[in-house]
Amino acid sequence: MLKIRESEIKEEEKQLEEEMGYEEWTAYILCVFSNICLAGFNIVSKVFLNKGMSRYVLVVYGYAFGTLATAILVLLFERNHNGKMSKAVLRDIFFLGLLGCIWTDSVLCRNGVYFSSLSAMGNLIPSFTFVLALLFRMEKTATLRKYPAPLTITGYMCFSGTLLAAIMTLILDHKLSSWRLSWDISLIAPIYSC
Repeated sequence: MLKIRESEIKEEEKQLEEEMGYEEWTAYILCVFSNICLAGFNIVSKVFLNKGMSRYVLVVYGYAFGTLATAILVLLFERNHNGKMSKAVLRDIFFLGLLGCIWTDSVLCRNGVYFSSLSAMGNLIPSFTFVLALLFRMEKTATLRKYPAPLTITGYMCFSGTLLAAIMTLILDHKLSSWRLSWDISLIAPIYSC
């Protein structure tokens, strides 16, 4: 009887060690996967930018697809959230969209990919966004405390980034042909960027 109990305990300990080992590696696996996706995005972006796609239009379409994807997630996971959004939260979301989406993504990353053969500008985006948000006292965690629905805030931030990027693109790139997307491989870059 005692031997059976000892073998059960050893089996449970072994199973627990296996599960713990998997959880320890999960963060590393996700980190590697994320970097592979970012590298793929830089390659896809560079290919389509070299084919003539406007770097500004790529940002607009990327954030538009991101807004749609986030809206689907909001409908699935946060549709029952009944919190009221104040003007201060909307202001913060607007400026987070301006800083995160337009300044760092459009100006730093896409121009870095466009003007170089290999760009490390994408690695600087979180740093610049964080520093600018600190300077302007608009950290996303403060916004989440005011309105605790992270997917909704992300969706609105993507939406404000889409609007701001569209305005910036209309000012900087006047060609209507830049906005044309076709149902071939040129649709991959904007979808992959979301």
